[in-house]
Amino acid sequence: MGYFGARKTPGGFVVGEVVSALQKSIRRGDEEGALTWATELDRAGFGDYVWKRLRIIASEDVGIGDPAAMVATRVLYEAWRARATAEKKAWKDGDPQPRVSRLYLVEAVKSLARARKSRIGDHVYLLFFQGDRAQLAPRSFRKSWGKAELVSAFEQALYGSREEEALFLAAELDEQDGSKTHVWPLIERLAASRPVASPVTVVLRLDWEQEAARERKTKIEPSESRLILGVAIVSVMRDLGDPAELVAKVDELTATETIVANQALVDELYRYDRKATVTIPDHALDQHTQRGRRLGRGIEYSFSENGPLHLENRAGVDDPYEERAIASDIAHHHAQAARRAA
Repeated sequence: MGYFGARKTPGGFVVGEVVSALQKSIRRGDEEGALTWATELDRAGFGDYVWKRLRIIASEDVGIGDPAAMVATRVLYEAWRARATAEKKAWKDGDPQPRVSRLYLVEAVKSLARARKSRIGDHVYLLFFQGDRAQLAPRSFRKSWGKAELVSAFEQALYGSREEEALFLAAELDEQDGSKTHVWPLIERLAASRPVASPVTVVLRLDWEQEAARERKTKIEPSESRLILGVAIVSVMRDLGDPAELVAKVDELTATETIVANQALVDELYRYDRKATVTIPDHALDQHTQRGRRLGRGIEYSFSENGPLHLENRAGVDDPYEERAIASDIAHHHAQAARRAA
């Protein structure tokens, strides 16, 4: 997170630690903590970044465990963006308006904290995109395949309900920069025939476009865009439940009366200095924070203190990748440490 992560919020907290605390709070279903840290970042002027993290959390920690919460997060983000843009212009023009945009942020945080959780998206990313996936190759796979052969095999796996094979081939295509032109069109075509998968796929495609553009612009190794792609594939290949229930829940989470009901909470969250009343939770000080690294907390700490065992309201999602993904990520981090030490 570099320089940005070392900056301070109005309450005197380190941004990187606040970001970590926000995600861990949502993961653990700690609604009060999640609201505290999200609004602390927003008060610091990092509203766009808070929403970036919420969109990633919607895929990484919620995912297919609660598809309606994923969709609602995007809907609330679009409403926030439109309102925040208008508010910013009004303030610039000397006509300040009430910060109604804050209502959308608070509702998004609440819905994610309360959502049923599944980290299958993160496990898919760790296993198929970050890890050494050579051992996961289907028997029919040939290293000599070009893009045409990969696309054909991916389509057959996707439509043939061979999830692990489809994920492997999608990762191969992604490395050849084939996600936009080949993987997503096939996902979207299949989603069109599945009433629940269709709105979920639309939202994930929008999230993917934003993250892929950011990764290209900053010239960093794709990670979050790949996580979202994995969630999209799993989403379209599984039964996500009753489409009417999804629509009803999204409508409830994004209804005007739901949003407006947050006004008293917003007033409370934005009115005081938190430095004397709250502290960063110890479990948030992991390898992603400077203090966590000084404490010697590595990847094993992350999984033991903040991994799947700590998911609150865990959904009953079949996740055949969890154990292999954790083992793969630990091996990956140890290999990186060994290269740095060499």
